[in-house]
Amino acid sequence: MSVHVVAGDLRAVLFATPRAAADLPVPADFPAALLPLGHATLIERLLEQLVLQGLAEIDIVACDRPELLRDVLGDGERWGIRLRWHLARDPDRPYAMLRSAQLPRARRVVIGHTDRWIAPDAIRRLLDDDRSLLQLDAADALAWTGWASVPGAMLQSPLPNCDQRALGVELARRGLRPSVLGGSNPAPALDGARLLEAQRSVIVGSDEAPLPAAWITMPWGAISPRARIHSEARIVGPVLIGPGCVVAAGATVGPNVVLSCDVMVGAKTTISEAAVLRGTYFGRSLEVSDAIVNGGRVRHVALGVETELPRSDGLMLSLEPQPERVPSLAGRLVAAVAATVLLPGLAVAVLRKRRGEPLLPWGVQQVVSGLDAATRRLAVAPLRCPRASASGLRRALAHYGGLLDVMQGRRCWFGVRPRRSGEWYSLSPEWQSLLAGAPIGLLNAPAWAADDSVRLEAGAAADAFYVARRNWRENIRVALAALRVVRAG
Repeated sequence: MSVHVVAGDLRAVLFATPRAAADLPVPADFPAALLPLGHATLIERLLEQLVLQGLAEIDIVACDRPELLRDVLGDGERWGIRLRWHLARDPDRPYAMLRSAQLPRARRVVIGHTDRWIAPDAIRRLLDDDRSLLQLDAADALAWTGWASVPGAMLQSPLPNCDQRALGVELARRGLRPSVLGGSNPAPALDGARLLEAQRSVIVGSDEAPLPAAWITMPWGAISPRARIHSEARIVGPVLIGPGCVVAAGATVGPNVVLSCDVMVGAKTTISEAAVLRGTYFGRSLEVSDAIVNGGRVRHVALGVETELPRSDGLMLSLEPQPERVPSLAGRLVAAVAATVLLPGLAVAVLRKRRGEPLLPWGVQQVVSGLDAATRRLAVAPLRCPRASASGLRRALAHYGGLLDVMQGRRCWFGVRPRRSGEWYSLSPEWQSLLAGAPIGLLNAPAWAADDSVRLEAGAAADAFYVARRNWRENIRVALAALRVVRAG
Protein backbone atom coordinates (compact mmCIF):
# COMPACT_ATOMS: atom_id res chain seq x y z
CA MET A 1 0.00 0.00 0.00
CA SER A 2 1.47 3.37 -0.99
CA VAL A 3 1.07 6.56 1.03
CA HIS A 4 -0.60 9.59 -0.51
CA VAL A 5 1.66 12.55 0.18
CA VAL A 6 0.97 16.22 -0.25
CA ALA A 7 4.03 18.32 -1.16
CA GLY A 8 5.69 19.51 2.04
CA ASP A 9 3.36 17.28 4.08
CA LEU A 10 6.02 14.85 5.27
CA ARG A 11 9.69 15.39 6.07
CA ALA A 12 12.44 13.08 7.26
CA VAL A 13 15.62 13.76 9.23
CA LEU A 14 18.26 11.02 9.10
CA PHE A 15 21.06 11.22 11.65
CA ALA A 16 24.15 9.70 10.02
CA THR A 17 26.07 10.44 13.22
CA PRO A 18 26.22 7.00 14.95
CA ARG A 19 29.62 5.39 14.54
CA ALA A 20 30.12 1.78 13.48
CA ALA A 21 30.31 -0.76 16.31
CA ALA A 22 33.73 -1.20 17.90
CA ASP A 23 34.00 -4.84 16.77
CA LEU A 24 33.84 -3.97 13.05
CA PRO A 25 37.09 -3.70 11.03
CA VAL A 26 36.69 -0.02 10.17
CA PRO A 27 38.28 3.19 11.55
CA ALA A 28 37.00 4.41 14.91
CA ASP A 29 35.17 7.37 13.33
CA PHE A 30 33.56 5.40 10.48
CA PRO A 31 29.83 6.21 10.15
CA ALA A 32 27.57 3.16 10.58
CA ALA A 33 25.51 4.62 7.71
CA LEU A 34 28.24 3.57 5.26
CA LEU A 35 28.30 -0.09 6.25
CA PRO A 36 27.35 -2.42 3.36
CA LEU A 37 23.91 -4.01 3.39
CA GLY A 38 23.43 -6.13 0.31
CA HIS A 39 23.63 -4.15 -2.93
CA ALA A 40 24.22 -0.74 -1.30
CA THR A 41 25.21 1.00 1.92
CA LEU A 42 22.84 1.07 4.87
CA ILE A 43 21.91 4.74 4.40
CA GLU A 44 21.24 4.24 0.68
CA ARG A 45 18.86 1.38 1.49
CA LEU A 46 17.03 3.48 4.07
CA LEU A 47 16.73 6.38 1.63
CA GLU A 48 15.31 4.01 -0.99
CA GLN A 49 12.55 2.97 1.41
CA LEU A 50 11.66 6.56 2.31
CA VAL A 51 11.56 7.56 -1.36
CA LEU A 52 9.34 4.59 -2.23
CA GLN A 53 6.86 5.91 0.33
CA GLY A 54 6.74 9.29 -1.39
CA LEU A 55 9.13 11.52 0.58
CA ALA A 56 10.75 14.21 -1.54
CA GLU A 57 12.69 16.26 1.06
CA ILE A 58 15.11 14.61 3.47
CA ASP A 59 17.62 16.21 5.85
CA ILE A 60 20.93 14.43 6.49
CA VAL A 61 22.84 15.25 9.68
CA ALA A 62 26.49 14.18 9.55
CA CYS A 63 29.47 14.52 11.86
CA ASP A 64 32.32 12.13 11.04
CA ARG A 65 33.54 11.87 7.44
CA PRO A 66 30.83 14.02 5.84
CA GLU A 67 32.79 14.05 2.59
CA LEU A 68 32.40 10.25 2.26
CA LEU A 69 28.68 10.46 2.95
CA ARG A 70 28.26 13.20 0.37
CA ASP A 71 30.24 11.22 -2.21
CA VAL A 72 27.79 8.33 -1.75
CA LEU A 73 24.52 10.30 -1.64
CA GLY A 74 25.20 13.51 -3.55
CA ASP A 75 22.29 15.94 -3.35
CA GLY A 76 19.61 13.32 -3.98
CA GLU A 77 19.53 13.54 -7.79
CA ARG A 78 19.73 9.76 -8.08
CA TRP A 79 16.34 9.38 -6.40
CA GLY A 80 14.79 12.57 -7.75
CA ILE A 81 14.60 14.10 -4.28
CA ARG A 82 16.19 17.00 -2.42
CA LEU A 83 18.74 16.32 0.31
CA ARG A 84 19.62 19.04 2.80
CA TRP A 85 22.97 18.60 4.56
CA HIS A 86 23.76 19.61 8.14
CA LEU A 87 27.04 19.25 10.04
CA ALA A 88 26.99 18.39 13.75
CA ARG A 89 30.03 18.84 15.95
CA ASP A 90 29.22 16.17 18.55
CA PRO A 91 28.07 12.75 17.22
CA ASP A 92 26.42 11.96 20.56
CA ARG A 93 24.39 15.20 20.71
CA PRO A 94 23.53 16.15 17.13
CA TYR A 95 19.92 17.21 17.66
CA ALA A 96 20.21 21.01 17.40
CA MET A 97 18.99 20.67 13.81
CA LEU A 98 15.53 19.61 15.11
CA ARG A 99 15.05 23.22 16.21
CA SER A 100 15.01 24.24 12.51
CA ALA A 101 12.19 26.62 11.66
CA GLN A 102 11.24 24.56 8.60
CA LEU A 103 10.33 21.31 10.36
CA PRO A 104 7.31 22.55 12.37
CA ARG A 105 5.59 23.44 9.07
CA ALA A 106 5.39 19.74 8.09
CA ARG A 107 2.42 17.68 9.18
CA ARG A 108 4.71 14.81 10.20
CA VAL A 109 8.49 14.50 10.60
CA VAL A 110 10.23 11.12 10.55
CA ILE A 111 13.32 10.99 12.78
CA GLY A 112 15.78 8.16 12.11
CA HIS A 113 19.28 6.98 12.99
CA THR A 114 21.29 5.15 10.36
CA ASP A 115 22.99 2.50 12.48
CA ARG A 116 20.28 -0.15 11.95
CA TRP A 117 18.09 -1.57 9.20
CA ILE A 118 14.44 -0.61 9.54
CA ALA A 119 12.21 -2.88 7.46
CA PRO A 120 9.84 -1.30 4.90
CA ASP A 121 6.66 -2.15 6.82
CA ALA A 122 8.03 -0.40 9.94
CA ILE A 123 8.81 2.72 7.87
CA ARG A 124 5.25 2.64 6.50
CA ARG A 125 3.90 2.59 10.03
CA LEU A 126 5.89 5.72 10.83
CA LEU A 127 4.50 7.52 7.80
CA ASP A 128 0.93 6.45 8.57
CA ASP A 129 0.86 7.68 12.14
CA ASP A 130 2.86 9.51 14.82
CA ARG A 131 4.66 6.91 16.90
CA SER A 132 7.98 5.82 18.39
CA LEU A 133 9.52 2.48 17.39
CA LEU A 134 10.65 0.36 20.34
CA GLN A 135 12.12 -3.12 20.65
CA LEU A 136 13.27 -5.52 23.36
CA ASP A 137 16.96 -5.21 24.22
CA ALA A 138 19.30 -7.97 25.50
CA ALA A 139 17.80 -7.63 28.99
CA ASP A 140 14.22 -7.96 27.61
CA ALA A 141 13.54 -4.31 28.42
CA LEU A 142 11.91 -1.93 25.94
CA ALA A 143 14.43 0.36 24.26
CA TRP A 144 14.06 3.07 21.63
CA THR A 145 15.36 2.13 18.18
CA GLY A 146 16.19 5.73 17.30
CA TRP A 147 13.23 5.92 14.89
CA ALA A 148 10.02 7.89 15.39
CA SER A 149 7.52 10.06 13.58
CA VAL A 150 6.35 13.21 15.32
CA PRO A 151 3.91 16.00 14.48
CA GLY A 152 5.80 18.96 13.11
CA ALA A 153 4.12 21.13 15.74
CA MET A 154 5.84 19.08 18.46
CA LEU A 155 9.18 20.51 17.30
CA GLN A 156 8.04 24.09 17.91
CA SER A 157 8.89 23.70 21.60
CA PRO A 158 12.67 23.26 21.91
CA LEU A 159 14.13 19.84 22.63
CA PRO A 160 16.84 19.57 25.31
CA ASN A 161 20.49 19.19 24.34
CA CYS A 162 20.62 15.45 24.97
CA ASP A 163 21.90 12.12 23.69
CA GLN A 164 19.89 9.54 21.71
CA ARG A 165 18.51 7.67 24.74
CA ALA A 166 17.40 10.88 26.43
CA LEU A 167 15.75 12.03 23.18
CA GLY A 168 13.66 8.85 23.14
CA VAL A 169 12.61 9.47 26.75
CA GLU A 170 11.69 13.08 25.90
CA LEU A 171 9.55 12.01 22.93
CA ALA A 172 7.74 9.50 25.16
CA ARG A 173 7.21 12.20 27.79
CA ARG A 174 5.53 14.36 25.16
CA GLY A 175 2.94 11.65 24.58
CA LEU A 176 4.29 9.94 21.46
CA ARG A 177 2.59 6.56 21.05
CA PRO A 178 4.97 3.57 21.37
CA SER A 179 5.04 0.85 18.70
CA VAL A 180 6.94 -2.35 19.54
CA LEU A 181 8.69 -4.21 16.72
CA GLY A 182 7.92 -7.93 16.67
CA GLY A 183 10.44 -10.74 16.81
CA SER A 184 10.24 -11.30 13.04
CA ASN A 185 11.18 -7.69 12.36
CA PRO A 186 13.96 -6.67 14.79
CA ALA A 187 16.06 -3.54 14.30
CA PRO A 188 19.23 -3.99 16.37
CA ALA A 189 22.30 -1.81 15.92
CA LEU A 190 24.63 -3.62 13.53
CA ASP A 191 27.63 -5.06 15.33
CA GLY A 192 29.75 -7.77 13.70
CA ALA A 193 27.43 -10.75 14.17
CA ARG A 194 24.28 -8.76 13.35
CA LEU A 195 25.84 -7.24 10.23
CA LEU A 196 26.59 -10.73 8.90
CA GLU A 197 23.08 -11.87 9.77
CA ALA A 198 21.58 -8.82 8.06
CA GLN A 199 23.59 -9.53 4.89
CA ARG A 200 22.19 -13.05 4.66
CA SER A 201 18.63 -11.74 4.93
CA VAL A 202 18.96 -9.27 2.02
CA ILE A 203 21.14 -11.17 -0.48
CA VAL A 204 18.25 -12.34 -2.66
CA GLY A 205 16.16 -9.18 -2.26
CA SER A 206 12.40 -9.05 -1.69
CA ASP A 207 9.28 -7.49 -3.17
CA GLU A 208 9.47 -4.60 -0.70
CA ALA A 209 13.25 -4.11 -0.92
CA PRO A 210 14.19 -5.34 -4.40
CA LEU A 211 17.62 -5.55 -5.97
CA PRO A 212 18.44 -2.86 -8.57
CA ALA A 213 16.65 -3.49 -11.86
CA ALA A 214 19.94 -3.43 -13.79
CA TRP A 215 21.42 -6.31 -11.79
CA ILE A 216 21.49 -9.79 -13.31
CA THR A 217 19.63 -12.51 -11.42
CA MET A 218 21.50 -15.82 -11.27
CA PRO A 219 20.57 -19.26 -9.87
CA TRP A 220 22.96 -18.53 -7.00
CA GLY A 221 21.90 -14.91 -6.32
CA ALA A 222 22.62 -11.71 -8.26
CA ILE A 223 25.50 -9.86 -9.87
CA SER A 224 26.07 -6.29 -11.01
CA PRO A 225 26.52 -5.91 -14.78
CA ARG A 226 29.82 -4.19 -13.99
CA ALA A 227 31.29 -7.25 -12.22
CA ARG A 228 33.27 -10.08 -13.84
CA ILE A 229 33.43 -13.77 -12.89
CA HIS A 230 35.83 -16.20 -14.58
CA SER A 231 34.16 -19.19 -16.19
CA GLU A 232 36.25 -21.51 -13.98
CA ALA A 233 35.26 -19.80 -10.71
CA ARG A 234 32.77 -21.58 -8.44
CA ILE A 235 29.85 -19.65 -6.91
CA VAL A 236 27.76 -21.35 -4.20
CA GLY A 237 24.57 -19.40 -3.51
CA PRO A 238 23.24 -17.30 -2.07
CA VAL A 239 25.83 -14.73 -3.14
CA LEU A 240 25.67 -11.05 -4.08
CA ILE A 241 28.49 -9.61 -6.20
CA GLY A 242 28.62 -5.83 -6.57
CA PRO A 243 29.98 -3.46 -9.22
CA GLY A 244 33.66 -3.56 -10.04
CA CYS A 245 34.21 -6.97 -8.43
CA VAL A 246 36.44 -9.56 -10.11
CA VAL A 247 36.50 -13.29 -9.24
CA ALA A 248 39.46 -15.18 -10.72
CA ALA A 249 39.68 -18.72 -12.05
CA GLY A 250 39.61 -21.45 -9.41
CA ALA A 251 38.18 -19.18 -6.71
CA THR A 252 35.19 -20.30 -4.64
CA VAL A 253 32.71 -17.73 -3.33
CA GLY A 254 29.77 -18.63 -1.09
CA PRO A 255 27.49 -19.48 0.47
CA ASN A 256 26.15 -16.36 2.20
CA VAL A 257 28.70 -13.91 0.83
CA VAL A 258 28.33 -10.25 -0.14
CA LEU A 259 31.13 -8.69 -2.19
CA SER A 260 30.15 -5.04 -1.91
CA CYS A 261 32.15 -3.08 -4.53
CA ASP A 262 35.56 -3.19 -6.26
CA VAL A 263 36.55 -6.48 -4.58
CA MET A 264 39.15 -8.71 -6.24
CA VAL A 265 39.28 -12.43 -5.38
CA GLY A 266 42.46 -14.22 -6.45
CA ALA A 267 42.82 -17.72 -7.88
CA LYS A 268 42.14 -20.70 -5.58
CA THR A 269 40.87 -18.42 -2.79
CA THR A 270 37.75 -19.52 -0.87
CA ILE A 271 35.35 -17.06 0.78
CA SER A 272 32.23 -18.19 2.65
CA GLU A 273 29.82 -16.71 5.22
CA ALA A 274 31.36 -13.28 4.84
CA ALA A 275 30.72 -9.62 4.11
CA VAL A 276 33.52 -7.88 2.20
CA LEU A 277 33.73 -4.09 2.22
CA ARG A 278 34.62 -2.10 -0.87
CA GLY A 279 38.12 -1.93 -2.29
CA THR A 280 39.42 -5.23 -0.82
CA TYR A 281 41.99 -7.42 -2.57
CA PHE A 282 42.38 -11.16 -1.82
CA GLY A 283 45.58 -12.82 -3.01
CA ARG A 284 45.95 -16.45 -4.12
CA SER A 285 45.08 -19.55 -2.09
CA LEU A 286 43.45 -17.85 0.91
CA GLU A 287 40.51 -19.14 2.96
CA VAL A 288 38.17 -16.73 4.74
CA SER A 289 34.99 -17.80 6.55
CA ASP A 290 32.54 -16.31 9.07
CA ALA A 291 34.18 -12.92 8.80
CA ILE A 292 33.83 -9.26 7.90
CA VAL A 293 36.71 -8.04 5.74
CA ASN A 294 37.90 -4.51 5.06
CA GLY A 295 41.17 -4.32 3.14
CA GLY A 296 43.80 -6.08 5.24
CA ARG A 297 41.59 -6.16 8.35
CA VAL A 298 39.61 -9.34 9.03
CA ARG A 299 37.09 -9.61 11.86
CA HIS A 300 36.48 -13.27 12.73
CA VAL A 301 32.93 -13.02 14.05
CA ALA A 302 32.65 -16.47 15.68
CA LEU A 303 36.03 -16.14 17.41
CA GLY A 304 35.55 -12.49 18.34
CA VAL A 305 39.07 -11.54 17.22
CA GLU A 306 40.49 -9.30 14.51
CA THR A 307 43.53 -9.89 12.30
CA GLU A 308 45.33 -7.23 10.30
CA LEU A 309 47.68 -8.44 7.58
CA PRO A 310 50.64 -6.21 6.68
CA ARG A 311 50.49 -4.59 3.25
CA SER A 312 54.01 -5.77 2.55
CA ASP A 313 52.82 -9.39 2.45
CA GLY A 314 50.40 -8.61 -0.39
CA LEU A 315 47.96 -11.31 0.76
CA MET A 316 45.06 -8.97 1.53
CA LEU A 317 44.99 -5.21 1.26
CA SER A 318 42.82 -2.19 0.55
CA LEU A 319 42.50 -0.92 -3.00
CA GLU A 320 41.01 2.40 -1.87
CA PRO A 321 42.98 5.41 -3.15
CA GLN A 322 44.88 7.28 -0.46
CA PRO A 323 43.87 10.94 0.04
CA GLU A 324 46.04 13.40 -1.84
CA ARG A 325 48.38 14.93 0.71
CA VAL A 326 51.00 16.41 -1.64
CA PRO A 327 50.60 18.73 -4.63
CA SER A 328 50.74 17.44 -8.18
CA LEU A 329 53.82 17.99 -10.32
CA ALA A 330 51.98 20.79 -12.15
CA GLY A 331 51.12 22.42 -8.82
CA ARG A 332 54.76 22.31 -7.74
CA LEU A 333 55.90 23.83 -11.05
CA VAL A 334 53.38 26.68 -10.64
CA ALA A 335 54.73 27.28 -7.12
CA ALA A 336 58.28 27.39 -8.48
CA VAL A 337 57.32 30.00 -11.07
CA ALA A 338 55.45 32.08 -8.45
CA ALA A 339 58.43 31.88 -6.06
CA THR A 340 60.75 33.13 -8.83
CA VAL A 341 58.46 36.05 -9.68
CA LEU A 342 58.10 37.11 -6.03
CA LEU A 343 61.79 36.72 -5.17
CA PRO A 344 62.62 40.45 -5.69
CA GLY A 345 59.81 41.42 -3.30
CA LEU A 346 61.26 39.06 -0.69
CA ALA A 347 64.67 40.66 -1.12
CA VAL A 348 63.15 44.11 -0.51
CA ALA A 349 61.39 42.85 2.63
CA VAL A 350 64.64 41.39 3.95
CA LEU A 351 66.52 44.66 3.34
CA ARG A 352 63.79 46.71 5.06
CA LYS A 353 63.61 44.59 8.18
CA ARG A 354 63.72 46.46 11.47
CA ARG A 355 66.48 46.07 13.99
CA GLY A 356 65.93 42.98 16.12
CA GLU A 357 63.60 41.35 13.61
CA PRO A 358 64.53 37.90 12.24
CA LEU A 359 66.01 37.90 8.75
CA LEU A 360 63.07 35.97 7.21
CA PRO A 361 59.40 36.75 7.93
CA TRP A 362 58.60 33.06 8.49
CA GLY A 363 59.85 30.31 10.77
CA VAL A 364 59.85 26.53 10.66
CA GLN A 365 57.28 24.94 12.99
CA GLN A 366 56.33 21.35 13.74
CA VAL A 367 52.67 21.08 12.71
CA VAL A 368 50.21 18.18 12.80
CA SER A 369 50.17 16.41 9.43
CA GLY A 370 47.96 13.41 10.28
CA LEU A 371 46.37 11.21 12.93
CA ASP A 372 46.48 7.43 13.30
CA ALA A 373 42.82 6.38 13.66
CA ALA A 374 43.65 3.31 15.74
CA THR A 375 46.31 4.65 18.14
CA ARG A 376 45.29 8.36 17.99
CA ARG A 377 48.98 9.26 17.67
CA LEU A 378 49.84 12.46 15.84
CA ALA A 379 52.14 12.68 12.85
CA VAL A 380 54.04 15.96 12.62
CA ALA A 381 55.98 17.67 9.83
CA PRO A 382 58.15 20.81 9.66
CA LEU A 383 56.47 23.59 7.64
CA ARG A 384 57.29 27.27 7.10
CA CYS A 385 54.68 29.40 8.88
CA PRO A 386 54.38 33.23 9.10
CA ARG A 387 55.81 34.86 12.21
CA ALA A 388 53.22 36.63 14.36
CA SER A 389 55.48 39.67 14.67
CA ALA A 390 55.64 40.29 10.91
CA SER A 391 53.72 43.30 9.59
CA GLY A 392 53.26 45.35 6.41
CA LEU A 393 55.14 44.05 3.37
CA ARG A 394 56.92 41.44 5.50
CA ARG A 395 53.54 40.12 6.65
CA ALA A 396 52.38 39.75 3.06
CA LEU A 397 55.58 37.98 2.04
CA ALA A 398 55.57 35.75 5.12
CA HIS A 399 53.53 33.30 3.06
CA TYR A 400 56.47 32.99 0.66
CA GLY A 401 57.70 30.21 2.95
CA GLY A 402 54.47 28.31 2.36
CA LEU A 403 55.05 28.72 -1.38
CA LEU A 404 58.43 27.03 -0.91
CA ASP A 405 56.66 24.19 0.96
CA VAL A 406 54.35 23.66 -2.02
CA MET A 407 57.31 23.71 -4.39
CA GLN A 408 59.04 21.04 -2.27
CA GLY A 409 55.89 18.90 -2.04
CA ARG A 410 55.40 19.40 1.70
CA ARG A 411 51.91 20.90 1.46
CA CYS A 412 49.18 21.46 -1.16
CA TRP A 413 47.92 24.67 -2.72
CA PHE A 414 44.48 24.15 -1.16
CA GLY A 415 43.75 22.49 2.18
CA VAL A 416 43.30 23.01 5.91
CA ARG A 417 45.27 25.35 8.14
CA PRO A 418 48.54 24.15 9.71
CA ARG A 419 48.15 23.58 13.45
CA ARG A 420 50.67 23.00 16.20
CA SER A 421 49.97 20.10 18.57
CA GLY A 422 48.62 22.44 21.27
CA GLU A 423 46.14 23.98 18.84
CA TRP A 424 45.22 20.49 17.62
CA TYR A 425 44.44 19.16 21.10
CA SER A 426 42.24 22.19 21.80
CA LEU A 427 39.82 20.80 19.18
CA SER A 428 37.28 18.13 20.04
CA PRO A 429 38.04 14.52 18.98
CA GLU A 430 35.32 14.77 16.31
CA TRP A 431 36.95 17.82 14.69
CA GLN A 432 40.35 16.13 14.92
CA SER A 433 39.12 13.02 13.09
CA LEU A 434 37.47 15.14 10.39
CA LEU A 435 40.53 17.30 9.72
CA ALA A 436 43.19 14.59 10.09
CA GLY A 437 42.62 13.12 6.64
CA ALA A 438 42.83 16.43 4.78
CA PRO A 439 46.01 17.90 3.28
CA ILE A 440 47.56 21.05 4.70
CA GLY A 441 47.13 23.94 2.27
CA LEU A 442 48.77 27.23 1.48
CA LEU A 443 45.33 28.70 0.70
CA ASN A 444 42.59 28.04 3.26
CA ALA A 445 38.85 28.59 3.44
CA PRO A 446 38.13 32.08 4.81
CA ALA A 447 37.07 32.31 8.46
CA TRP A 448 35.74 35.22 10.49
CA ALA A 449 35.94 35.67 14.26
CA ALA A 450 34.88 38.62 16.37
CA ASP A 451 37.84 38.20 18.74
CA ASP A 452 40.86 35.98 19.33
CA SER A 453 39.01 33.78 21.85
CA VAL A 454 37.09 32.04 19.08
CA ARG A 455 39.62 32.39 16.26
CA LEU A 456 40.86 28.78 16.48
CA GLU A 457 37.33 27.39 16.52
CA ALA A 458 36.27 29.61 13.61
CA GLY A 459 39.24 28.39 11.58
CA ALA A 460 38.38 24.77 12.38
CA ALA A 461 34.75 25.31 11.31
CA ALA A 462 35.88 26.87 8.02
CA ASP A 463 38.27 23.96 7.41
CA ALA A 464 35.55 21.41 8.18
CA PHE A 465 33.22 23.13 5.72
CA TYR A 466 35.95 23.02 3.08
CA VAL A 467 36.70 19.32 3.67
CA ALA A 468 33.01 18.39 3.40
CA ARG A 469 32.62 20.24 0.08
CA ARG A 470 36.12 19.86 -1.35
CA ASN A 471 36.03 20.19 -5.15
CA TRP A 472 37.34 22.48 -7.87
CA ARG A 473 34.51 24.98 -7.35
CA GLU A 474 35.37 25.28 -3.66
CA ASN A 475 39.04 25.76 -4.56
CA ILE A 476 38.09 28.65 -6.86
CA ARG A 477 36.05 30.23 -4.04
CA VAL A 478 39.05 29.95 -1.68
CA ALA A 479 41.41 31.44 -4.30
CA LEU A 480 39.08 34.40 -4.91
CA ALA A 481 38.81 35.01 -1.18
CA ALA A 482 42.63 35.04 -0.93
CA LEU A 483 42.82 37.58 -3.78
CA ARG A 484 40.35 39.86 -1.96
CA VAL A 485 42.52 39.71 1.18
CA VAL A 486 45.63 40.63 -0.85
CA ARG A 487 43.81 43.57 -2.46
CA ALA A 488 42.51 44.81 0.89
CA GLY A 489 46.00 44.60 2.33
